[in-house]
Amino acid sequence: MGTLMQGFSSAGGIGLLGSISSGIGSYYGAQAEGIAAEGQYAAMQGQSNAMAIQALTEAGALSNQYKIGAINMIMEAQAQKAEYDLASARYQIEGEGKKGQASIYESEAAIKLLEKAYTMRNASILGVSALDVVRQGAEAEAKLREEGRKFKGTQRTSIAAGGTDVASGNALDILRETEEGIESDSAALRYTAQKNRWELLVQQQNMWMLAEVRDLESKNYTAAAEGMRRSAEMSYSAAEVMKQIGGLAVESGESGSQHYEELARLALQGGQITANNYQAQGQLYGQLGGVAKSAANAKAIGGLLSMAAPAIGTFVGNRQAAGAAPSFNSDLSWNALGTSMGLDNEIKINEAALGKFMPSKGKKVESYGNGFLYTPKDWGLA
Repeated sequence: MGTLMQGFSSAGGIGLLGSISSGIGSYYGAQAEGIAAEGQYAAMQGQSNAMAIQALTEAGALSNQYKIGAINMIMEAQAQKAEYDLASARYQIEGEGKKGQASIYESEAAIKLLEKAYTMRNASILGVSALDVVRQGAEAEAKLREEGRKFKGTQRTSIAAGGTDVASGNALDILRETEEGIESDSAALRYTAQKNRWELLVQQQNMWMLAEVRDLESKNYTAAAEGMRRSAEMSYSAAEVMKQIGGLAVESGESGSQHYEELARLALQGGQITANNYQAQGQLYGQLGGVAKSAANAKAIGGLLSMAAPAIGTFVGNRQAAGAAPSFNSDLSWNALGTSMGLDNEIKINEAALGKFMPSKGKKVESYGNGFLYTPKDWGLA
């Protein structure tokens, strides 16, 4: 006990206690720096993890937008197809109507041709009637002349029977008047026949003109029917085009939908890659925090040793001068370091592992002997 007191009464002993006290302060200061660095890296790791979650969230939202875009493309394509199908149906109905109108025009053309035939027949009848009128006039004239000749012969016989000369005087005048009357009546019959013939021929000419009009009307109706048929074909073609455009709209919508689906997949994939990068960065920050803490621990231990070593050397020298023979264990490994300075059980340090040279609360010192100015509890080691 006296030897221990002599050791501590020397400058080396007091220096040892001061160095240990200062080393402990440096030790905990370095550990505090390590804890702060570890906390900073932990905060950065948390930020990276938060950014990873945000990347996944944003990627999910963008993917949903693209999926909604895909659905909208399909719906818009279906709506466009419905519009084009409706237009196609309208063109189809329009084509059917034009086709029906063409049939009506064809019927009108046939009717006009029939009317033309009737008109031409009537014109022929009028021509025959005109000839018949002339014939009837000639027959009436011949009959009139025959009757006039008979009447004139009867007159001549009567005048001659009365003893009057028929070649002169009143008898001749009477016979001459009879002859003039016959000629006048014959001329009237010829005039009437020719007049009726002319009227019939005029009617016949009108009939021929009417037949030409009916023929022209028939041709016009035929041309209108042909135009309607062509227009109907155009309507049918337009209906087919509308159907094709509707089909193209659906194909375009499906293609656009697939494009949006691919974008949605790529958005999720990109978000996952970004999240993985942030998570890897966070893991790196965690590792750097551990490294910083380990480095701080090493710094703390190195500082403690650098401060304690000179004081220990002085303390041991003083002990040697006082006549104590120091001895050290041959096992100098950091896993199990035992030190004896000739003080027996007065000073004993147990299980000083690398990085934990000073005992922590999990490594309690069994005994530091008697005569220490402060106990391990006072130092904050126990």
